[in-house]
Amino acid sequence: MEGFVQDGRALVCTGNTSLINEQGKARDNFGLANVIGADYVGLLDHSLTFIQPTGHPVCNGIDKREKIPLRSHQIKIKPRKKTQIIANQLLPVTYNNEVRSFAFGKADVPAGKPNGYPAITTNKFGKGRCVYITGDVTGAYGKYGYPSLRKLFLNAIDFCVEGKKPIEVEGPLSLEVNCFRQKNRLLIHFLNYTTGSLRLYNNIGGPMAEETIPCRNIPVKLKVEKAIIKKVYLAGSKQDIPFEKKNSYISFVVPRVEIHEIVVVEY
Repeated sequence: MEGFVQDGRALVCTGNTSLINEQGKARDNFGLANVIGADYVGLLDHSLTFIQPTGHPVCNGIDKREKIPLRSHQIKIKPRKKTQIIANQLLPVTYNNEVRSFAFGKADVPAGKPNGYPAITTNKFGKGRCVYITGDVTGAYGKYGYPSLRKLFLNAIDFCVEGKKPIEVEGPLSLEVNCFRQKNRLLIHFLNYTTGSLRLYNNIGGPMAEETIPCRNIPVKLKVEKAIIKKVYLAGSKQDIPFEKKNSYISFVVPRVEIHEIVVVEY
């Protein structure tokens, strides 16, 4: 992984990344400490903490006044000399020795004071770049859906690759996209989770859906470098999809995704 980043590639990592070795035993420090540009100090003993954004590009689209709740144990780190701090950790207001404050059960509490540790850092390693987020933002977003956590993670990716993402898709958040290489072609899977459900409580019996709301006219921008693209088409119907190539990218529009669709890009 060090060689991967050193050769000019990007890495976004979170939480406990590289703190476990290949035998499943805990390390005293990050295995990727040189790449992350920080050293492990310890685990923050709070299941609810906050992230205080700054004016860094990773925080674009997020109000600087926002204290982003993160229901995940953040890790305390000591940044190295050339590592840049993007955001800081905040403790809940209940952790304040100056006043008496209480929270019962799983009640939400507001953010309190900074604890002196960063929440997000970035480090230049060789020709590449790494962004490290001290908490499990993807897990917390998947469970609680705080929009700013999604923005932070997407911005971190964009910052690391300097805006040159391998694939960009404009669609609803419920549209999942995965791209796989297979010999002389790329397979782009589109999975549509947009459903129409009349049930008020889907936590009982599971989130059953009786119909799917189709996604239509989905713009896609795909990085192909110098590859000569022969054709783009839908795997099921064999319908050709018109595309345009500009510099290292091709652009096309997927006409419709009901539940699952595969777009084949042959070169």
